[in-house]
Amino acid sequence: MAENRKQKMLFPMQCLDEAFCTPLLSGGVPLTLMPSKSDPTNAHWPQQPLHPSLMPYSSTYHKIFHRGTNPCQIQMNGSILLGSDGSSVRDVLKQIQLKAEKKAKEENFSKNKEDKSAMDID
Repeated sequence: MAENRKQKMLFPMQCLDEAFCTPLLSGGVPLTLMPSKSDPTNAHWPQQPLHPSLMPYSSTYHKIFHRGTNPCQIQMNGSILLGSDGSSVRDVLKQIQLKAEKKAKEENFSKNKEDKSAMDID
């Protein structure tokens, strides 16, 4: 039962490994694989590269297949590229949203305070 579950979990990685080998890596196309939050690696930043045993066929192309961290820095044609799964951008957007919500609440509170008037007594 546990072996069947393990095979089910590894099946997508095996398919990806085979897809990379034909025709990408066998054609000499350099490839850097970076993990994301749902991949089998550590959950904290920076995420470590995927273990070579998860990509056994691709790992044999060690000159052109690279297992990167998340985030990772890649040099290509004299340029430096920074790649990430977008977690840092989402975190910044959350903070901006929280600050905007806080400011809206504060403005609403102060506006309500200023708009209060005496009760009508007849």
